[in-house]
Parts: sequence; structure tokens; C-alpha cells
Amino acid sequence: MKNAGPVQSDSEVHIALEDQKKINEFANLNAKREDLKESIKTKEAELLNIEEASEQLSMLELMTDNSDEKVPYFMGEVYVCQTMEETEEVLKKEMERLKLAVEKEKKELQAVKSRMDDLKTNLYAKFGDHINLEASDD
Repeated sequence: MKNAGPVQSDSEVHIALEDQKKINEFANLNAKREDLKESIKTKEAELLNIEEASEQLSMLELMTDNSDEKVPYFMGEVYVCQTMEETEEVLKKEMERLKLAVEKEKKELQAVKSRMDDLKTNLYAKFGDHINLEASDD
């Protein structure tokens, strides 16, 4: 039986310096993508908690006659007692801050994914099946 042609093993594929830089950039972007996804997930969970706290505070305000009543608010590592109005204002500002942060990180994530797609197209065109750039989830 004759071979159709010489078979090149993975170890024989020549990788130029520029290609290695692209592979490294892809790996760094992939790590950044994972970090951004985790950060967005954390911020969205925190945002949900703040929204729930705001709803609970509104219900408490409806049930009480005294609007000057102090409400404990967890700030950093301590509880701070503030009026309901002050606490609502703090919650509102924190929600806005988190929404802006999530929006910014989502834009950054989209830019990272776009660059990764460009690199992937370029590297697969050059190396074909000799390279695997597929993420474990997407």
C-alpha cells in the first residue's frame, strides 16, 4: 500500500514568530474574556441584590409612619444607620454605578471577542487542523 503523500506530524509544523505572537495574543484575550465574563456575572448579581434591597426598603417605607426611622445599610465591612431617604439615594447611586460598569465591560467583552475572531480566522487559515483555538464554552 502506498501513502498518498508525506504526513506531517504536529511537532513538524513551523510556527513563525509573528504567528506565535498571534497565538499568545489569542491566549491572553481568552483569559481576559473569561475574567470579563466573571466580572459581569458578579456585578449583575450585585445589581440584582441592590434592586431587591431597594424594593424591600420601599415596602418598609409604606408600612411605617416615621420616615426619619434609621435603616442599617451594609457599607464595606460595617453597617451604617441612615434614614430611609438617605439609604434609597445610596442604593440608587450604586445601581447606576453598577449598570454603567456592566455596560462598559460588555462593550469591552464584545471588542475582545471580535479581535479573537479575527485572530482565529487568520490562524486557522494558516494552520488548519494543526491548531485548536476553540473555547470550552461559548
